[in-house]
Amino acid sequence: MLSPDAVEQPQNQPEPTTGQAVDFVQMLKNGIPAWNQWRIDNPDTVPEMAGADLHGLALHQANLRYANLSGANLERVLADKADMCHANLQGANLISFSSSEGKLASADLTGATLSNAYLEACNLNAALFCGANLSNVSMKESTCWETDFTDAILFKADFRKAFLLDPKFANADITEVWFGWLADRSKVDLSKAKGTPTWEPMNANNDDDHPH
Repeated sequence: MLSPDAVEQPQNQPEPTTGQAVDFVQMLKNGIPAWNQWRIDNPDTVPEMAGADLHGLALHQANLRYANLSGANLERVLADKADMCHANLQGANLISFSSSEGKLASADLTGATLSNAYLEACNLNAALFCGANLSNVSMKESTCWETDFTDAILFKADFRKAFLLDPKFANADITEVWFGWLADRSKVDLSKAKGTPTWEPMNANNDDDHPH
């Protein structure tokens, strides 16, 4: 499990690219090693991919920090260990998106659709999921330090074995959400949330009993 100290600290944000247009989508399709090297060589350039169609791509270990993916289609994208810290994913389609050990710290997923997504062992610290649809999303073993789920739909989401510290659930639908025994209830304020969640018994065996 990630340490709760793994909060993504603000850095100098790269500026949007200017001059000759860059086909960022094609660059991604050409392979992640070349993409990541380009990001290293061009640290001040923001990949502008708003509304891009990336569905079904394999983006394992891709460096997508600060990328603008607002409104993009990332349905069924596979992105284990991808770095999407500070990325703009507002209104994006992440249905069945899958990322194990990915980094989404401080990413903005306001209004995004993540139903049936797999976000296990991910760093979700300070991410914004305001108004997002996270129905049936698995966030097992992820860290959610000050993660904002305000107005989100979390129907049957799974937080078992997740580290939760001061997340925001105001007006969120937490109907049938699974919270794990590792979560400190004193650090999880559900008083303004809607619906009834389930708290697993301490030391419960929960490997396969909550299908998605």
